[in-house]
Amino acid sequence: MPDFKVKTRDGSDPHGKSRVYFTCHPRDLGHLNKIADDILAAIDCAIYYTEDMSAPLDETNIEVDLGRMNLFIIPITFRLLTESCRAMTDDIAYAYKHNIPIISFMMEGGIDSFYNSCPYFSNIQYLNPRKCDLSEISYEKKLSSILQSLLISDETANRIRDAFDSYVFLSYRKKDRRYANELMRRIHDFRGCQDVAIWYDEFLTPGENFIYNIDLAMEKSKLFTLLVTPNVLEDGNFIMREEYPAAKRANMTVVPAEMEKTDKEELKDKFKGIPDPISADDEGFKDRLLTSLGKISALEDSGDTEHNYLIGLAYLYGVDVEIDYKRAISLIEHAAKAGHYDAMMTAYNLCSNGYIVERDYEEAKHWAECIVNYCINKFGDRAENSIDALCLLINAHMNFGEYSNALEICERLYPICIDVKSDKQLFLMESMSVIYSKLDDTDKEMEWSKKGYEFSLDTYGEEDFNTIGALNNLAGAYSDNKEYHLALEMFDKLYKLCVKVFGEKNPQSLVALHNLASTYGDLEKYEIAHKLLKKTVDLRVAVLGEDHPYTLLSLSNLGLMYVKCHNPEKGLKIADKVWRIRKKVLGEKHPETLWSMNNLAWGYVYANNAAKACDLSEDLIYVNVSIYGKNHKSTLKVYNTVLKIFNIYIKKLDELKRYSMLYTLLERLYKIQAQLFGPFNTDTVNTKKYMDNIKQI
Repeated sequence: MPDFKVKTRDGSDPHGKSRVYFTCHPRDLGHLNKIADDILAAIDCAIYYTEDMSAPLDETNIEVDLGRMNLFIIPITFRLLTESCRAMTDDIAYAYKHNIPIISFMMEGGIDSFYNSCPYFSNIQYLNPRKCDLSEISYEKKLSSILQSLLISDETANRIRDAFDSYVFLSYRKKDRRYANELMRRIHDFRGCQDVAIWYDEFLTPGENFIYNIDLAMEKSKLFTLLVTPNVLEDGNFIMREEYPAAKRANMTVVPAEMEKTDKEELKDKFKGIPDPISADDEGFKDRLLTSLGKISALEDSGDTEHNYLIGLAYLYGVDVEIDYKRAISLIEHAAKAGHYDAMMTAYNLCSNGYIVERDYEEAKHWAECIVNYCINKFGDRAENSIDALCLLINAHMNFGEYSNALEICERLYPICIDVKSDKQLFLMESMSVIYSKLDDTDKEMEWSKKGYEFSLDTYGEEDFNTIGALNNLAGAYSDNKEYHLALEMFDKLYKLCVKVFGEKNPQSLVALHNLASTYGDLEKYEIAHKLLKKTVDLRVAVLGEDHPYTLLSLSNLGLMYVKCHNPEKGLKIADKVWRIRKKVLGEKHPETLWSMNNLAWGYVYANNAAKACDLSEDLIYVNVSIYGKNHKSTLKVYNTVLKIFNIYIKKLDELKRYSMLYTLLERLYKIQAQLFGPFNTDTVNTKKYMDNIKQI
């Protein structure tokens, strides 16, 4: 059984922090440090993992330890999605079944179809640490935003702890930890005990502050509950040696809860002064517990919405109680329906992000409307809180596909934002640009893209990141509308600005340079496009390395540009290089490798090497069949490409009357068609007829 390891900020004590679990394909453990560093930079938490990702976790690890996690994180690779491994069969399967949030990090390109077809990830939008797009919110900001919504800060955790009515210290053997959650749930099911905190050692990793944390917990606990099984009778165990004597010295009330039949006489002999243990199933255990705790607030009858909300958060995040999503959501919704602002925001986030409860945009829209009504009634329709709430409702309508409704709010809110000089003006301009794009009104889309850029330029200045992003959006809008000369002007301006602000080798600048080169290609100015792509490749090799996906993307485009510049041999050499690198790094069945193989086949077409082009395209079909099957859309798409390549040479050979070579080529094509579609398919039959005609000649 592999032991858990932990990563924290500066190696700090993990106890009491939000618990994050990292899992991956055994060969992807190298992604741990990068992802962990990104997460710890955004939020102070504890990241648990095992060094051996191939060794199975035992049943207790899965049912108890994984059940205490607030969040699962996993790097997505082709091998993870196509090979059996513990990460998928055990870890992620458990998180999916129990609605524990999952954040996926896309570490490779070209595998979206595999990702989307996996039931665990089909409703989860991945984060891409490799992507650099000036038109989008940065990866770092997206990650921080998601983590802030799924994990809690120390400040919020302290507010929650202050809301508890009382504390119970739960003592148990590590080998009995499967009973700990069960006992906590029984206690919290007692009427009036939902807001009783239970301190328990998580037993996930050993730590230097182990004794110190226990002493602190005992100081604020009203009673000491001992989880009794025969395991507590083993000589020299930590409870017998340290915890129970400490509880007696502190004059704590001791309530033993028997979870397995245990020798009572031996228990009393080894734990001097211990009361008779009572089965946790007996009514007597409940009576003794409630009597020992004294006054307990009846939470179910409490009208204190702040209290209900905070205790709901406690169960949502497992702060000194077991994680219990059903109870958490009930308490939070109770507070939200009573008009508690933070509870309404939490309810909105739960429905819209789909991490803990199933995504429900209709319900999210309902809570957004409640938040708007609350803010307008309390602050007025021109207050910043109300404007923020209306922007939330705009997002809710857009997520639900109600673009006309979102547009109506934007148009109503926009003049108010101008009047009060709200910082949401740029958000509204960008939203209207997106909305008009969705409504297929390109003129309006362009109008609001221009307004967004001009506003950002005037408000934030040319070198601000908002302005750079708005300029990129405008350039992209021109490109989408095929106004390539204007797009070129914008992309040229953008690249020079990025170099000035970020430096020539910055990823933002390299993306801008790549887009500039592509726009020259759209204008068929291939020589200039080739020169800029060559510069992009050289810089990316220097900054990212030859094997990096961005480098290979630019290199692949450079190869295509050589072909368009009437140098197919050079382009063929580059295409072959990209294919071999991807095959070595990603494997021969990876989608990006197959795409490179496809490009190489076309390179041979342009170089007039019929034999190589047909050989590669034939291999491409059989590799696709082995991955996707005969009837998959990816296989059929590749088949159409292969058919084009074969038909180019069939036509040439037919014109040259090279019937022997033509028959051999048709024979190969017939074999592919028969395997994919069967001998009676129209294409297959036509090819066979063609072969028979050639035979007669």
